[in-house]
Amino acid sequence: MPNVIVVLGTVMSGIGKGSIAASIASLLSERGYDTNVIKMDGYLNYDAGTLDPYRHGEVFVLDDGTECDMDLGTYERFLSKNLSGDNYLTSGKLFYEIIKKEREGYFKGEDVQFVPHVVNDIIERILTLPGEFIIVEIGGTAGDIENSYFIEAVRQLSKRVPTAFVVVTYVPEPPSIGEQKTKPAQQGLRILLSMGVTPTFIVARSHRPLEYKAKYKLSLYGGVPLENVISVPDLPSIYHVPVVLEKQGLISKILKLFGYEDESKGTRWEGFVKRCESLEEELTIGVIGKYADFPDAYVSIRHALIHAGVAVGRKPKIIWINTRKEVKEEDLSSLEAAVIPGGFGKEGAEGIIKALKILRENEIPTLAICRGMQLLAVEIVRDLVGYSDAHTTEIDPNTRHPVVIEMPGYSRGRLRKGLYPVSIVPGTHLYEVYGSTKTLERHRHRFYVNPEYFDVLRDAGAKLSARSGRILEGIEIGSMIGVQFHPEFLSRPREPSKLFLDLYKRAIFK
Repeated sequence: MPNVIVVLGTVMSGIGKGSIAASIASLLSERGYDTNVIKMDGYLNYDAGTLDPYRHGEVFVLDDGTECDMDLGTYERFLSKNLSGDNYLTSGKLFYEIIKKEREGYFKGEDVQFVPHVVNDIIERILTLPGEFIIVEIGGTAGDIENSYFIEAVRQLSKRVPTAFVVVTYVPEPPSIGEQKTKPAQQGLRILLSMGVTPTFIVARSHRPLEYKAKYKLSLYGGVPLENVISVPDLPSIYHVPVVLEKQGLISKILKLFGYEDESKGTRWEGFVKRCESLEEELTIGVIGKYADFPDAYVSIRHALIHAGVAVGRKPKIIWINTRKEVKEEDLSSLEAAVIPGGFGKEGAEGIIKALKILRENEIPTLAICRGMQLLAVEIVRDLVGYSDAHTTEIDPNTRHPVVIEMPGYSRGRLRKGLYPVSIVPGTHLYEVYGSTKTLERHRHRFYVNPEYFDVLRDAGAKLSARSGRILEGIEIGSMIGVQFHPEFLSRPREPSKLFLDLYKRAIFK
């Protein structure tokens, strides 16, 4: 049976449960333990695919096509491990599959209830994950109706297998008071205790390191030893979190709890953090898209730029440019490089097309991703061929020049998503980047560049540098490289995406 570590929250969400869960998993994995993770979210959506990025941040995509919470991206980056749909569970998926079983007679006439049926299903999903340590992150906060059955499941599970509860709470410090106040955390802990869950560790998020007085109160009201209250103040990046946890001995304490000796003498994250902090020279990079005023919508882009920046010794200075507002040439001409992320919908599309034209004419190295590549094709046909009404049928179904169209078989919102092979044309820049005619990359799209416009694009001077059957996977023209896939989803701190590394190199050596 595995050892289970449950990470759950009180007071408020969005304070870093995901980075704390990922850090614990990473630090255990560094020590050689087989570690796995699962995220449980209470919303009734089957997955994250239809969630508004403004409400929920980026939709992350796994190899098997699972559209999931961006915390799964954090897990993958910290563990350097590709995950699957088994590592992600929503209430929608849980109930859908239980009702499907009920309709098929699986329960043999029983009345299907939260206890035991829903709870047992959750427990089974945790116990069937491979690994010596399983990290379970429960989304939301204690007291939410939609995660109460997840909490009940781990409460019951704790009676069957060795389990530690890491409770992440928030300690505010109102400016008018100038003192760390633990009362909200106390109330949250009281709710958790009333649900039958006793914290093993309390991780306190706060603006600055936790004072002794605040730590003592959390220890007292949470019923944990003082040394098991861990302080995680605001940090420069999430990559500092495992270093902070390591310095306070959290993993050693967890291992001791489960009967293990800890012989670790530090974490390799210290080296990565030092390299991040040592970067002095900056590279100004524009991230240009419709969600640029909410950077969490492009969180994997931001991390891919950090990974590549550390590798080449340049600190990314990211300029967020919202294409739903007016795009001005003076805002783009000072950029040293640019990324055009993916997306859907009409809003901001014309701003992206305008930005692509300015970037191309100013020879600013650019990486256009997914829909960014599609709109690059539209911009080329509009400006260099002269078909001013060229468009994507996603926005203008009646355009006379449908440069981008819906893929056959992918109507009604169905997406081509997950890991797919990409064939790269020798002699192209993409071939130089990958050093191969083959690669595997993650995708999430249902529109593609119309094959009837391939020759039009070539005649305009574009190289069609990668394919997957009839699907165009790569376009090159001047300083612009467009790809249909999402290279940011596979970027790792110690293994940066080759395309993001290339963007830096093109900008530095142009």
